[in-house]
Amino acid sequence: MTQQKENVVREVLRKMAGKNANLNPGKLQNRIMRLTGLDTVSIKVAMQALLDKKEIEAVGWDSTNCMPLGKMSLSLKPLPVEPHVHSWQQAVSGSSLDTKAKNALSNKRIAGKMKGASDDFMAELIRSLEVLIQNQDDIPEGSPLFEASARFLCGSSKMLDDLGPTLLKTIGLDVDRFSRSPRFVIVAGPPSPEAVVLIENPHSFERAIQSDSSCAYVCTYGFGLTMSHDGYGTLLLDNITIHLRHLKTLVRCGNPPKIGNLLKHPKLFFWGDLDLSGMRIYDSLHLKYPRIRLSALYGPMLKSLKEGKSHPYISAAGKGKPGQPVQHKKLGKLKDSVAQRLASICAQRAVDQEVVCEGFQELSKKSLSEDTIEKFFHETQE
Repeated sequence: MTQQKENVVREVLRKMAGKNANLNPGKLQNRIMRLTGLDTVSIKVAMQALLDKKEIEAVGWDSTNCMPLGKMSLSLKPLPVEPHVHSWQQAVSGSSLDTKAKNALSNKRIAGKMKGASDDFMAELIRSLEVLIQNQDDIPEGSPLFEASARFLCGSSKMLDDLGPTLLKTIGLDVDRFSRSPRFVIVAGPPSPEAVVLIENPHSFERAIQSDSSCAYVCTYGFGLTMSHDGYGTLLLDNITIHLRHLKTLVRCGNPPKIGNLLKHPKLFFWGDLDLSGMRIYDSLHLKYPRIRLSALYGPMLKSLKEGKSHPYISAAGKGKPGQPVQHKKLGKLKDSVAQRLASICAQRAVDQEVVCEGFQELSKKSLSEDTIEKFFHETQE
């Protein structure tokens, strides 16, 4: 039991120190008690044992409480290697892969994914990776990554994707020859649209195409049962900026140009929620497509914000998701000055784009003027 408590204290010290080799003594005993649930006597015994083994050292030491009087340095015994980690690293070491690939695959993060697998499975998986790398040129370019994974890696469609593109490139796999999961955007509009509006949420996309046929509208729908409301904008951003090459376009109505041509339109606008997430999406789009502007459809939303028809960032409004408070702290990291200005305006309260139900024929063709933004900003500061 004493050894077990010593191990518990050792690991909590390791956790508290993180990547540092030192710990400050301030309220150290209380912190250990809170994190371990151990009593003071057990902590004293464990700390004395670690001191005797020279796993911890300090210039001054309180022998009564077994606590350091000054900064404590750590030389803790390394964590034991878990059996599955050892087995995986052995399988990698015995392969014909080059040194760079072996080092990448031996990483503990990758090895940790093999927990629960038998030694035979690990060996088979390594052999499968070798075969895939050696025969990748025989796979037709554009083949789905998930199909290649299922075909070569023990029937698992997800394994290559889980390893990630950086590691796959490191071990010698040309990930650019494979297509990712099917990605779709929905487009609507005439052959020669007067403007192109990228829309964050599908409900507003439907409202827009029912109200106006002179512009082209682009939106990403949430295919799959797990897509949440706040995921539409991020999906749109990823599709338009990262996955455009493999993007599949579905025409909702009309006969609009191809998505690549739509993104070259001189009047390219973004319209999403008037919230911090929406401004982050716009800022990222602006980095990729410098001529994109915020749509004048934001005008009615600014009016709604001014009139008090807005909501705070709470979970009941779909805005209390993890990361939202962090976005408040990162307002200064937005690159575009317009995005920064709008983000400061909606930093405390937000308006969702579904509040706009009319005015599409006029507003879809125009950008939100900087004069309108500045006027609203100064009014809110008064």
